[in-house]
Parts: sequence; C-alpha cells; structure tokens
Amino acid sequence: MTRRTISTLCAVVCCLGAAADSWAVIVGFDNLPTSDPILGTPLPANYANIAWDSNVRYFTESAYPEYSQPASPPNYIFNYGTAPLATIGFSLLDPGAYLIGAYFTKASIAQDLPVRMLGLDAQNQQVYASSWLTLHSLTTPQWLPCNFGPVARLVVEHYGSGDKFSMDSIHYDVPEPASLTLAGLALLALTRRARSRS
Repeated sequence: MTRRTISTLCAVVCCLGAAADSWAVIVGFDNLPTSDPILGTPLPANYANIAWDSNVRYFTESAYPEYSQPASPPNYIFNYGTAPLATIGFSLLDPGAYLIGAYFTKASIAQDLPVRMLGLDAQNQQVYASSWLTLHSLTTPQWLPCNFGPVARLVVEHYGSGDKFSMDSIHYDVPEPASLTLAGLALLALTRRARSRS
C-alpha cells in the first residue's frame, strides 16, 4: 500500500468518524402484543434497552379508543397506579444519551394536565428539566421538546392528583463508539511510519 493510498484512507476514515458521532433512537411500542384491556401490560424487562420503572405499562389503543391516542399506533405507555403523583420513570442503558423529546396526550377526562421531563445523572441527581407542556387533548399527541443531555435517567413530572397521561415515540441520540476515529488514528500512524522509512 502506497503512502498516498494510506493518506487518502486516513482522511476518509477520520471524516467518517467525525460525521458519525451519534445515532438517533426512536423508542416506540408497536411491536408489543395486544395489552390487557383493563390494566394494561407491564413492559418487558429492559425493553428497547431501557430499564423501566415497575409502574410503567403499555396499552393498545383499541382498549380505550375514546381516550389517549398514540403518536405511532397501536401502543403507548402510561402512568399506571393510584398514587397522587404516579409518574413515569426510566433509565437509559445507552451511556451518554441525549434526550430530544417525546409525544404525550392526557389520558383522563379531567382538566388540562401540565407535564415536563427531568433529566438525572448516574447519581440520580436532577441536572436538566424541559419546559412545561400543558396537555389539552385526549386524541391529539403533543410534542414535548427537551434537547438536553447526557442523562442516565428520565422522569416525567406532572401536576394533577392521580391524573393519567400517555407517552409515545421517545426520541434520543446515542454517542457513536469511537472505533472509526481510532481506525483513522491508526492509519495516520501508518502514514507517519511509511514517511519515516523513505
């Protein structure tokens, strides 16, 4: 392999490493089987590489078509439970995740429901918070932009005593492994070695 070829490969691989510094993840729930029509169904362990809190369940839209509608049919998750502030919490198993946002609808006929997303670090300390989004509709999903990270855990905070909400199509970015950049550095070293021999 000539020095010119090595130099060209080095430049290409380094450019690829710089361009591919993250990849987008969209978490949906549509490949899950039809849920329990009354109580919903707990999510499988580490579904979509996420550690979900035990109160997070999913519903199939046909169970209550007059209530929440998912952004991507047929399934969505909701805050199961009777606690006054039953919420949704989950830990991202991809290190360095950067949250883009998610879709929400309110899931009860009660008043409008404000929600926001909190980002926590590995020590479970809050480090980010989105703006509040007021959910007005049972049938039209609303986008909550977040654009923060890196985060280890996410929690949905909401006002309203026991009010339910649904969540779907969670968007986040994950840092790309540095393998391409390391390959570029290796080629760069080969180039320098070839030059030193000439």
